[in-house]
Amino acid sequence: FRRVLFRSKNKLSQKDVADRLHVARQSVSRWETDQSYPDLENLMALGQLYHVSIDELLGIEREEVIPESAEKKTAESGVQTLYSPLEGTAIPLSEVKDATFASEVLGKGMAVIPSKGEVKAPCDATVSTIFDTKHAIGLATESGLELLIHIGVDTVELGGKFYTAHVKDGDVVKKGQTLITFDMDAIKAAGYDVTTPLIVTNTDDYEEVKMLAEGTVNNGSEVLEVK
Repeated sequence: FRRVLFRSKNKLSQKDVADRLHVARQSVSRWETDQSYPDLENLMALGQLYHVSIDELLGIEREEVIPESAEKKTAESGVQTLYSPLEGTAIPLSEVKDATFASEVLGKGMAVIPSKGEVKAPCDATVSTIFDTKHAIGLATESGLELLIHIGVDTVELGGKFYTAHVKDGDVVKKGQTLITFDMDAIKAAGYDVTTPLIVTNTDDYEEVKMLAEGTVNNGSEVLEVK
């Protein structure tokens, strides 16, 4: 069995992707609640961004087969450690109050309930995508890891308010470098959960993504091991 990935001939703008991500989440939630017909256009847009299939987005289980590339990736890069992008409390991804993240359809990882509004690089990487709304950032490492840091739940709706980006697409960053700062209190006051997932979006390229820490963490805490 090989997963079918959805790719679009026309590249979506960051705003389009952010908007469709929000709608797709709602579609996934409706599917989980009453098996209603999903919004295929937005699900395909989400699949294009995160390289996942419709089955994965809807939580349809199929026989798990480790891709042939997984062993190769592990052999080439070995065990890779990611550090907490925020200070705060580390929790399993399953505890995030959003079905898309909690069900791991975007990939495996962990999340942090922040105590400080500053996101730092969890490893040396290149900024692959920073959303116009600044609530999310994608990173890519030389070894092939693809990461997503998503600051808050449904915070795309803020349209960038309360967020400040300190990097741009294509920037090469070092572990611990500040990526984004945000007004945590203002976001909470606006009614949003600031829990921030750190996700390995190409999880299927690896044999294991393991959470290393729960509870209090800082930017020097090891939180994920990928092999």
